[in-house]
Amino acid sequence: MNAELRNAVRQTPEHFPAFMALNDRQRKYVQGIVSGLSQYDAYASAGYKPHRANCWLLYKRPNIQAALNELREHTLRHTKVTAESVVAKLWDEATYRGNHASHGARVQACAVLARILGMYNDRLTVNDQLQSLQSLMDNLGAQDGQDDYTAPGGTGNGTLKH
Repeated sequence: MNAELRNAVRQTPEHFPAFMALNDRQRKYVQGIVSGLSQYDAYASAGYKPHRANCWLLYKRPNIQAALNELREHTLRHTKVTAESVVAKLWDEATYRGNHASHGARVQACAVLARILGMYNDRLTVNDQLQSLQSLMDNLGAQDGQDDYTAPGGTGNGTLKH
């Protein structure tokens, strides 16, 4: 945890009731996660015996999640991180071509920007695809004067059911 956040917790514990309700090891665990450690490393550095399943169980506890949210919200408020600043940084990375520029970093920044801006959805929605195919088949059948469509060389009703 950075010094500024540590001082804020010390000076105004009433603003961090969920964090203050934790025991010492739980606080160290939460501080480790907020400072960038993995769940496993934060678990070990807090004084717990390293155990992957237990660190995950601790992470999922509602009181731990509440404390993490308090500290993250405080950090966001005081570092002035906004959606606009994140998009601006990604744009800078996506368009940077100077010394030490990385093609991979540009591609990744472009992909993240596209996802943030809703330019593509990386989830396949089967129902939408089936409805589009059904509509196409219905249109082909209507052009031929048929109620349903049978694929060339196929037999039976080509109507899709879902």
